[in-house]
Amino acid sequence: MGCRARRDQVELVRITRADGGQLAVGRALPGRGAWLCTASLHVCLDLAVRRKALGRALHADLSGDATARLRDYLCERARL
Repeated sequence: MGCRARRDQVELVRITRADGGQLAVGRALPGRGAWLCTASLHVCLDLAVRRKALGRALHADLSGDATARLRDYLCERARL
């Protein structure tokens, strides 16, 4: 979504917006979803936020705090 590259599903991570408006990461979670590629996750996320594509895909206005928490979570998961 951010870099607009077409990839196999195994190379993507799904971001969802739950009913309460929180963002979560997971393929099987219910709610509106958006896909980001894992090859260049931070670049893809930055592009999606900058172009407001993530908010459009999730049908929500995203605060800077929500995207910062998402970025921190994805950075932490990438280290594991």
